[in-house]
Amino acid sequence: MKPTGLLVLLSLISCACATPKRVSTAEILPVKESELTLNKTYVESSAILRGLMTTRGLAMRNVAPTKDNRAQYFIFVGQRRETPQKQSIDQKTGKPIVTVGSWIAARLEAKGKSTHIRFLGKPNVGGQELCSDADSQLEDAEYWCQNTYIKETSPHFSQMSGREEAQLIRGIVAELKTKASGPMR
Repeated sequence: MKPTGLLVLLSLISCACATPKRVSTAEILPVKESELTLNKTYVESSAILRGLMTTRGLAMRNVAPTKDNRAQYFIFVGQRRETPQKQSIDQKTGKPIVTVGSWIAARLEAKGKSTHIRFLGKPNVGGQELCSDADSQLEDAEYWCQNTYIKETSPHFSQMSGREEAQLIRGIVAELKTKASGPMR
């Protein structure tokens, strides 16, 4: 019997015999490299951010307000563009079953005529982001994540470091600084 896409995905991300892999950009990036304040309104900042994410192949999956409604989290997901992908192939269709991608949360908060943006990124497998110890940063949006398990023997295991997401966030922060005219804080 040939394994189905769902079975292959489940074997990669959930196994009682594996240890949960918990990574995020919070372990890699210093705070100064993962947040900034733009001298742009909230509306202008969110439009610039969405445009930058789109050019990088990341689609907006969700927008979630914080409990106090002072900020919103924009959640972006997409396949990695620069990382070679080892993919499981469906034998019937010849299409990839599992892809390695990125999950990025951007917290936007209006601060007068400026907007403060803070990023957190995590790798994902088959569209499911890994959980991390930094998920507590997302509590104000009632975010929760169940432990994501990946076998060390999975062809995707080595790609679950968060390094690609850290590079992505560094690039976005740098480009936000150049696209947004006016002094940065």
